[in-house]
Amino acid sequence: MRRDELAGGSAHRLPPLTVAEEGVQRRNERLDGGRLADAEREMRAVLGALVRRDDWATAASGATALARALTTRGQAAEARRLLTDARTWAERGGDAATLRRVSLTLADLHLFDGALVDAESSARTVLVAARASGDASMRVGATVTLARALFWQGRCCEAEEVVG
Repeated sequence: MRRDELAGGSAHRLPPLTVAEEGVQRRNERLDGGRLADAEREMRAVLGALVRRDDWATAASGATALARALTTRGQAAEARRLLTDARTWAERGGDAATLRRVSLTLADLHLFDGALVDAESSARTVLVAARASGDASMRVGATVTLARALFWQGRCCEAEEVVG
């Protein structure tokens, strides 16, 4: 879906994408489309350019997307390194929403690794931040991740309370 469609047509157009945002968006589409090796190589090049230009928030978003793709390919260690960089970049850019996305992706990675206590802790932190900022989509994501962490720890009643 295009950005103008997301904005509801011409009356509420979103600002035009920067060249860097377009580059990250195209690589995200390639990652989603299954062209992982090519997209990974290209995304790393785009990330390098963004960091050199101090475009911290866009770099953090791109690194987070790449980390998710690497996690699905079983490359958790590399995904963790990318998320460490993404967190640093989001902090430098002062972008709280991106920092929440990075933290939630890290919580999901903890689940993938079986580090359930770490996943629970990260998800709770994101949930508190999402509630405080009014970020509904992040609140939902953190709730699901927290419920999964609790469920896999055998704390089914708590998981049910979280989603209920």
